[in-house]
Amino acid sequence: MSESLPPPPPPPGAQGPPPPPGWTPPPTPPADDGAKTGLVIGIVVAVIAALGVGAFFLFRDNDSGEAAPEVTEADLTIPEVTIPDLTIPDLTVPDLTIPDFTLPSDSTAPGEIPPPTQEPDGLGDDSELDALAQDCYDGDMQACDDLYEEAPAGSEYRTFGDTCAGRQPALTQRFCINTFPS
Repeated sequence: MSESLPPPPPPPGAQGPPPPPGWTPPPTPPADDGAKTGLVIGIVVAVIAALGVGAFFLFRDNDSGEAAPEVTEADLTIPEVTIPDLTIPDLTVPDLTIPDFTLPSDSTAPGEIPPPTQEPDGLGDDSELDALAQDCYDGDMQACDDLYEEAPAGSEYRTFGDTCAGRQPALTQRFCINTFPS
C-alpha cells in the first residue's frame, strides 16, 4: 500500500488550484461597533466626572479659609432624573436628562434688591459722591458701582459703594449690578 502525499504547494507568486465546484467563501464578519461602544462609555464617564468635580467645588472650603456652609439634604432640591433609550446594535444606553438643579442661596430672588443696612451719612463732603451714595442707598445698583469706581481708594464713599450700601460684605470683588440684578 502506498500512501498518497498531498500535492506540493504552488511556487511563490503562482495562484493555487481553483476552488472545487459549489464552493463559496466564508461570510465576512460584521463591522465592529467598538467605536460606538467607546463613545457611549466616554460620555457616561464624562458625565460622572463632571458631577464629581461639581460636588468637589460645592463642598470644599472657600478661599478665605472658612469652612464651607453645611448643606443638608433639606437644603437641596434634586428633581428626578429620567433617562430615555438610545439604541446601538447589541447595546442599549438610556438618554440622560438632567432637569433644573437648585442650590440654597444667601441672595434674594433675581430682580429683588434687599434693603440697605448702612446710611449714606458722614461719608465725606463731596456733593457728587453724596448724590451717588443716596441713589445707591435708594436701590440704584449702578450708582453703587459708579460710587465705587469714582471714589478715592480707602475712602468711606468707596467702601459704601463696594458694599452696595451694606447689602453685601466688603471686598467681594463683585459689582452691585451683578450681585443684585434688577
